[in-house]
Amino acid sequence: MSSENITSTRLDSQDIVGQGDTVILAYKGMFKNQTSFHILNWIERYLSSNSTVTRPESKKIFRVAVELIQNLIHHSSKSVASFVFIKSESNDCFTLSTSNLVDTNQANGLVSALNSMNTVTEDKLRALKKRVMTSDVRSEHGGGGMGLLELAKLSNGSIDSELLPSRNDMLLFCLSVHVNSIKT
Repeated sequence: MSSENITSTRLDSQDIVGQGDTVILAYKGMFKNQTSFHILNWIERYLSSNSTVTRPESKKIFRVAVELIQNLIHHSSKSVASFVFIKSESNDCFTLSTSNLVDTNQANGLVSALNSMNTVTEDKLRALKKRVMTSDVRSEHGGGGMGLLELAKLSNGSIDSELLPSRNDMLLFCLSVHVNSIKT
């Protein structure tokens, strides 16, 4: 992984990042196991060296990063994808965002899953996770939908998504997971 693909900067523009938010890490490229290893190590070092991030917050943020990057490895193997890790001062949270190309079938499944998770209580989410764990239904990558359920649990349902038109009948799936600071 080249060093120009990982950056740590302060952005004050209204692009994909809110004004005054800090981009901690940004990567755009192919996601392979080696890529994930470097990105996750970088995030782990950042979290452990940041005294304002509590241990429970670090664990949540890291687990969200693992889940999102695993999704990119499995679902964007033939296209460039992106991963952005942001600290929002105004919302007092960390946001981890990804984007990758999906076909219409994948998009329909994602929209359906995300819509159903947005209305789920914590108890119902637990029940859904149990049902997925005991189910014999698995995707071609071995998962059964547990990733999105785990993201919903870790973020207390604070997930945003958007599908944008792209090229060759593909859609750009943008997913943002917000991990709020834990109040002591």
